[in-house]
Amino acid sequence: SLSLRRYGASPGSHSHAHFQILLGLTGALELDIEGRGLRVDPGSGCVIAPGDRHDFASQRGSLCLVLDSSHPDWARCATRHGTALASLPAPALPLARYLATALQQGHPLAQAHGPALLREAWLTAPFPAGTPKPLAGAMRRRPIDWPALERWAAQQAHTPLTVADLAQRVHLSPSQFAARCRE
Repeated sequence: SLSLRRYGASPGSHSHAHFQILLGLTGALELDIEGRGLRVDPGSGCVIAPGDRHDFASQRGSLCLVLDSSHPDWARCATRHGTALASLPAPALPLARYLATALQQGHPLAQAHGPALLREAWLTAPFPAGTPKPLAGAMRRRPIDWPALERWAAQQAHTPLTVADLAQRVHLSPSQFAARCRE
């Protein structure tokens, strides 16, 4: 299914049994995918593979075109361009913007044909010259503002805090937060 989604605070870490393709339209979306950080800005996107645990946060809000798909070709898209993309293949960005507008206006053909068009644009289009290449396996991590977390925790002195509480505050899953603390 193809949809427009507004992102804000983290709901917690989760995974899907399908591919999730995120195409940034406005704002910045910070992701943590299997312990690796990624930022989806307008004009960039990523393919999250089935089973990959991920979490997100957007401090100022973000709007993304999101495709949830079980089509096997998305595995080729992730392999061809890497899980993280610095920018979308050239034809995918105007197509994503058009599909977003069409979805907002209730055009049924956007939902019916948009997923196949996005997949085709992603698979067949080369990245334009000068476009940053995919980050492959070396995605940067979202930083944790440790002093801000410490100040917040001090304000919660009257309440017992768990690892999950601290992780939620910094938009990570409890397991990812615990791993970052160990590091």
